[in-house]
Amino acid sequence: MKRQHLLVLIPLVFCFGQVQAERREFTYGVAAEIDTSGHVVSADLKATNVDDAFAQTVEGLVKQWQFHPAMASGAPATVSTTLTARVIVDIDAGHSAKVTAHYLGHDASLARLRSPPGYPQAAMRSKASAEVAVIATVNVEGKPVKVELYSLMMNIDDARLSKRFAAESMSTIGTWQFQPELVNGKPVTSRVIVPIKFSIKDGPVRDWKWIVKPPPESEFALDFDRQQPVALGNATGLELTSDGSQG
Repeated sequence: MKRQHLLVLIPLVFCFGQVQAERREFTYGVAAEIDTSGHVVSADLKATNVDDAFAQTVEGLVKQWQFHPAMASGAPATVSTTLTARVIVDIDAGHSAKVTAHYLGHDASLARLRSPPGYPQAAMRSKASAEVAVIATVNVEGKPVKVELYSLMMNIDDARLSKRFAAESMSTIGTWQFQPELVNGKPVTSRVIVPIKFSIKDGPVRDWKWIVKPPPESEFALDFDRQQPVALGNATGLELTSDGSQG
């Protein structure tokens, strides 16, 4: 899906420290309500330690996004979802910031409180690092009813350790709680890809190897640093049509 964006100039009242010309990028989830005409009628930035002025700016941009509405029983439907936005802040020496909000997707959101996968002890002793992605099928109660391995990459070629990374990731994510998307107030099942990064501080840098490669027909750009889930498919049928910057 094409990434969309909006531009706005705001006073630099949120705290970025000493002002210098620079660019900063962030990825945020925004809890949103979309009405039957495809307008975003409410937006709530899901982030902590963010200045109110900055949060209001991002929420204002998201509210200008326009969607092709979801459909239910042949008629347009309302949707409650989490929109993912990549926010770019261009700071200038004049104490202003140009904020750009790129639409990345929408999906069921993770509950705030969740236990991260544990680092396998054998992998720690071997100073092994890994990037694991799993697919979770989430039911209408927000519970993963099926968890399967999507991809796995390691800095060493060790089948035994790869199985431990995969098992720890899948078993832990199977206990997570999601907030399902709602269509006309009713929850819908969905599938999400969850990226997990296992990294040891000051560990050796080695050549990374695919242990399990993702299917070539369904590769996604996954953010392992932020471990941001990505929707697999479109459970609601909601489609972005305009970011409001044209026309």
